[in-house]
Parts: sequence; C-alpha cells; structure tokens
Amino acid sequence: MTRSKTNWGTTKLLPILLVITIIGIIGALGHPALAQYGPTPVPIKPVSYTWTLSWNLTDARLTMTTTPYASPQSPLYYSFNSLLYQNLINNMVPWYFTAGKSFTIYIANASDVYYWTSSSWQLGQPVTMTATATANSTGGVTWTVSTTLSNGITPSQVYANWTVVIVLNNYGGGNWMVFNVTSIDMDLADLMSNLTTVNAVVVTYQYHHQ
Repeated sequence: MTRSKTNWGTTKLLPILLVITIIGIIGALGHPALAQYGPTPVPIKPVSYTWTLSWNLTDARLTMTTTPYASPQSPLYYSFNSLLYQNLINNMVPWYFTAGKSFTIYIANASDVYYWTSSSWQLGQPVTMTATATANSTGGVTWTVSTTLSNGITPSQVYANWTVVIVLNNYGGGNWMVFNVTSIDMDLADLMSNLTTVNAVVVTYQYHHQ
C-alpha cells in the first residue's frame, strides 16, 4: 500500500512566518497596538519637607535705661510708676509670663504661590504649616512643621509673601495673637532658613477669641 507524501514542515511554518511578518509591519508603521511596550515616564512621588523651629519667647518690656512716662502735673505718679517698673525689671525674668504656656505657630502664604521651573513661572498650590508646643521653664519652645510638594518641586522653587503668626492658647478664656509678621517675596527655603535660626522672639498680647 502506497502512502501519499505530505509536506508537514512547510504547512506548520507558514502560520508562524505570517505572524512574524504582520508584527513586523505593525511595528514599522508605529501602530498604537504596540505602543504599550514603549518607554513610559516614571511618576515623581510627593516629597515631605520638615523643619524644626526652636525659639525663646519673652515678654515685651522696655530696657533698664528707658524712663517711664512722667506727668508734669503729678510727680508722685511718675515716682510710683518708676519704682514699679524698676521693680518689675529687677525681680521678674523676661520669660516669667511665657514659661509653661501653650503656643501655636502658623506659617502660610500671604500672596499667590508661584513655582520657578528654571525657565518660567507656574502658579502653585497654597502652603500652610502649623504646630503647637508648650514653652519650657525659661520660655523656650520647639515646633516641628512640615509641608508636602509634588512634581519634583523643591522649597527653593516656591515663592510668595509669607505670614508667620504665633498664638497664645487658652489664656483668660481665649486665644491671643502675640506675634505677627509678613515677609517680602522670597522662596520657602530662604524663609525656613531664617525661622530655624531665630534665637529669641519678643511677644506682645492682642486678644483674638477663637
């Protein structure tokens, strides 16, 4: 009995060659079907930046060489106030009032925030940082504040006018703003460099009920 000769090798190779040819054509034409295999940008994770501020808070008071207010019509008034003030300076340390009190610091942009991206300005996101701490026995207080920046932006690229406020908490039934300053336009890195090298801050009291 004679068997017919069949070319199985050629039959099996034809589909394989056909698939390879189709893929080659699609690749050459840049078909979207293969785009998923190309390089993709790696997303930049948000980065948190943290600063520690160690300040010494003291009362707002005049110096020893300052003469208290004198009333020409009342020498006794002047004498009493002079004695009282000298007694205050001689017997009460500058941190007498601030020691042991709770203070909250607020740092925020006072104008629109802009990012400098090496070639142009880009409108940025608001920045707000806050922390609460209790002053030690000599008025020393340490706050730790932080903010998060995205898309590879660093603090040296973040520009605005900045407001720094310190609030005395829960005194006499309310909260008191004791420090308030607004900076010129500057980058966040420069601002925080200044705030982390402060040695002492004199506080005054303005009542703000919250």
